[in-house]
Order: sequence, then C-alpha cells, then structure tokens
Amino acid sequence: SPLPASPGSAVAIPFTHDWGPLDETVRVNSFAQFQAVYGTTDTTDGYRAVRQAFMGEGVDGRGGAGEVVCHRIGAASAAKATLVLNNTSAAPAITLTARYHGTRGNSLKITTQDYASDSLKNELIILDGTVILERFVYTDTDITSLAAAINSRSQWVTAGSVTTGIALAIVTGTSMASGDNGLTILIGDWTAAIAALELAP
Repeated sequence: SPLPASPGSAVAIPFTHDWGPLDETVRVNSFAQFQAVYGTTDTTDGYRAVRQAFMGEGVDGRGGAGEVVCHRIGAASAAKATLVLNNTSAAPAITLTARYHGTRGNSLKITTQDYASDSLKNELIILDGTVILERFVYTDTDITSLAAAINSRSQWVTAGSVTTGIALAIVTGTSMASGDNGLTILIGDWTAAIAALELAP
C-alpha cells in the first residue's frame, strides 16, 4: 500500500498522455483527482509517472507527494478526435470534437436514434465501448439546440458546424477518429513546459 503523503511536498511533472488539458498547468492533490482530470488510461508514461509520484518510494519517511503539479505536453501533431454526423439528406449537419487532444477520444462512440417516449424527438448518445457516458434528448430537427446542450453540459465533446432544420441520420456506435497524442516531442516543447511550471502559482 502507498505510504501516507508527505505533508506540503509537491512534485512538478511534465508528461505525455492521451487525455486532459494540453499545455496547461494543473495541480492535483491525489491520484484520484488526477484520474478525474486526465482519465484512467494506465499505459502511458504520464499516468505511470504521476502514480509513482503519489506512491513515493515505499519506505518509511519517503511516502508519496502531497501534490503533483501536472503539465501535459504534446507535439504539433497532437489532435482532437472528431466525427461529422450527416442529416437524413446526406449533408453534414453537426461536427463533434473531443474535448481534449489525444487518442482517448478515438474510443468514444456516437449513437443517434429515435426517442422512445416522444415521436418528435431524437436522442444522441455518447458511449465508451458499451458504457453510456452522456445522453442528449432534443427535438429531432433542432440541431442548433442539440449543439447548445452538448456545449453546455458535455464533459467529453464539443459541437460545431451546425446545419439545422433536418433530422440527423440514424447511426449506431460510430467511432470518433483522428485523435493524436502528439508524442514526437521537440526541445521547444520541453522548454515551454518547464517555463510554464516555473510560473505556476
């Protein structure tokens, strides 16, 4: 088991990862808080580094940090996953974009379907595999209101490039794509991260 955190100790870590704020400095006071912000993918170098910082060395007097100052970095190739949904006239109607850069967004799936309780409404569902993350019910032809609801409430995607007035075509479990972690890090990326950490409040 991890030893108790060392009170007042802080570790600053620039890292690469597949989700969470990019090129921003974020303070987290526990590993659970890190997971809430950056997700639970446990195969990245960043995830392992932050986990180890909170665990410490595993010997008496050398417990984990009380706080980690996180700074996720990514190269210019870092990209957010996207998906364009067409309407029933086969024209682009709304573009969904993952909230953060990275490959984690590629695992998000989108379903649009009739809303069982009201024939004049549809619903858009965001899933992680088969797990429903979010659900948005809207008047079937009012894509503008759907986009507004997504942008005000979703923790996973944003919506843009809206064409309203025609219902969305039905899709089932369509994956978002083109998310990239931006792992080809250059010296300038590290320098910028260190400078940001030096100025972190």
